[in-house]
Amino acid sequence: MLTVDKVRLAQQGDCEAFIRLVTGMELNKEDLFVWVEAKTNEVESAQWGKEEQTFGSAEEKEKKFKKPMYTDEEAITTMNPLMKKIFGVDLTGYQVEVDKDWYKFSKKGSPTVSGVINEKGKVFLVFQSTETK
Repeated sequence: MLTVDKVRLAQQGDCEAFIRLVTGMELNKEDLFVWVEAKTNEVESAQWGKEEQTFGSAEEKEKKFKKPMYTDEEAITTMNPLMKKIFGVDLTGYQVEVDKDWYKFSKKGSPTVSGVINEKGKVFLVFQSTETK
């Protein structure tokens, strides 16, 4: 699970080790943005700048994501490792809602988490909301 201590590791300058620790990805001139809730010291979201979408227009994005890139099962399989590492949330048994590039995972009595993918199907933004089912 991504903790404030791990965020501090990144703030102390060892961003490469931090990214490998959290995501298993190598640092390759990519930006990592982490938002931490001040009251709870819990991570709210993380975003990888290198993987952001590169669409020229809203129409292009609409066309690309007209049909979901992942089935519900594939979305859970793809995003579960990140959700576990960053938020400590296991997506097993979660329901999936898809809106174009946006995958929302919810389960009764559990935190709601979401992931956004780019045109290549890579996750570039994850976040946790306070909303529970």
